[in-house]
Amino acid sequence: MAYSYSCVLFGVHGVIGKALHKKLSERLPDYKIFGFDHARIDATSNEQVSDIINYVKPTVVINCVGMSDPERCEEDKDGAFASNARVPEVIASCCARSRCKLVHFSSYAVFTGRATAYAERSYPRPSNVLGRSKWDGEIAIRRIMADYLIIRPGYLLSPDKRNQLSEWISSAEINGNIVVRDMKVSPVNVVDMADAVMSLIDEKASGVFHVANSGGGVELRSLATSTISMAGLRAKVTQTPSILETWFKAPMPGPIMLSSDKYCKTTGLSMRSWNDALRHCLFTMNKPKE
Repeated sequence: MAYSYSCVLFGVHGVIGKALHKKLSERLPDYKIFGFDHARIDATSNEQVSDIINYVKPTVVINCVGMSDPERCEEDKDGAFASNARVPEVIASCCARSRCKLVHFSSYAVFTGRATAYAERSYPRPSNVLGRSKWDGEIAIRRIMADYLIIRPGYLLSPDKRNQLSEWISSAEINGNIVVRDMKVSPVNVVDMADAVMSLIDEKASGVFHVANSGGGVELRSLATSTISMAGLRAKVTQTPSILETWFKAPMPGPIMLSSDKYCKTTGLSMRSWNDALRHCLFTMNKPKE
C-alpha cells in the first residue's frame, strides 16, 4: 500500500466493530485507527461527529453503530430509527463535507423474504421496524454522498459471548432443548465479513454489497443442529409452534437469502462455505486464551 489510511470506526465495541478493529489492527501501520463507542460519543450529534472527522481527517469512516435485534427494535421504535437511520445520515453528511469514504452496515432485514437469493439490485420491502429503519439509513446515505460502501451481511455467526451460537450451546448443556423460529437465512462468519470489507476497501469499491458465506440458504433449525453437533453436544431442536408466533412483536419474515456474486466478481475472491465458517466460529469460541 502506497500510503497510510486513517480510519474512524464508530461502534467499535459491537460484534462487527470488534471484528473490523481486529482486522485493521493486523494491518498496522497501513491503517491508523480511531475507535469510538457510545460512551465516548453521541453519534446522532452532528456537532460531535463533525468535530471528530474534522480533527482526524480520515480516509475512511466505518459506521458499525446500529440496533440489530428485531424484538428490541419493535419495542423501541424511536431508538431503532435513531441508531439505524439518524446516525448514518449524520455520519454521511460529515463524510460528504470532508470528502472521505463511508463504510456502513445495513441488514438483510430490508427484505421481506422469497424463495430465491436476493441480489443487490433487488428492491427492499422491509416488513418490520429493523428493516424499515435500516432502509431509511441506506436511503439517507445514497441521497447525501456517492463514495460509500453499504454492506448487507447475512445472518451473523460470531465467537462473541453475546451471540446466538453461545445461546444454543448453553441451552443444549442446561436442558437439552433448543427452540428456533421458522426462518431460512444465509449465514456469514463475522471474521469472513471483516475480510470481505477490507478487500472491498482495497479495491476502492463503491455501492451496495451483500456478504454471506457460500453453500446456499439454511433453515435455522438445521443451523442450530449443526452447531450442537459440531460442539460435541446432543439436544432436541424444534421450531416455534405457529400458535406461539403471536408472542413475538417483530413479524416473521420469509426466507431471506443473500447472493454474494457481486462481491466475488468485484474482488476476484470467494466466500467459504457456511459449514466451514460455523466450524471456525466454534473453534475460536473454545480456543484457549494466550
